[in-house]
Amino acid sequence: MILRSWLLSLLLTISAIANAGNDYNYTFINTGFGYNNQNQGAQTIDGTTWFVNGAYKIPSVPLILNAGYSYGRIDKDEVAKNVEIDGSSYFAGASLILKPTGRFHLIPSVTSGRLRNGLSVDADEVKDKLTAYTASVSARYHLERGLWLNTGYTQQYYDRNDDQDESNSTGFFTAGAEYQVDKEWGFGLNYRGNSDQYTTQFFVKFFF
Repeated sequence: MILRSWLLSLLLTISAIANAGNDYNYTFINTGFGYNNQNQGAQTIDGTTWFVNGAYKIPSVPLILNAGYSYGRIDKDEVAKNVEIDGSSYFAGASLILKPTGRFHLIPSVTSGRLRNGLSVDADEVKDKLTAYTASVSARYHLERGLWLNTGYTQQYYDRNDDQDESNSTGFFTAGAEYQVDKEWGFGLNYRGNSDQYTTQFFVKFFF
């Protein structure tokens, strides 16, 4: 169950990343990959994920609608030679754009997502599904040219009525940078973590 929570937070990280838009155009498609590391006592577990999401800025209204999909897995040798864990998730949500100054933006966001988990042990496989809700706030600063720096906090709430032994929420601090090459595309790197795990993600963004 701990591993399931770990994969859930890895996949739903994307909901926060989707909101790291560009001042010139908040309508985009974003894709990339991520790497996650978690410590469980003396054991370190690594995982990877791939994601794609899109965002649409409503004209004349400081509101962004976004949705996305991600797939992640924990390699077989990370847990045991006969155990493999993978999962996929999709989400939808909205963000509000607040601009105290031209260079400094605040973006509070809410999303909801659905996760499918798969656990394989030898030839046996178990699948389950879980709903999660994410609330986040991101502070972004336009440093120079196309470079933006960001930091924030994300809180995830899990609907797990059958798993009362696990925490129903997890919090993460975030930080990253994004560079808009031109009006058509940009790229960036994001970090998110707490005392138990961290996630690093690289993404490419195409503006519309």
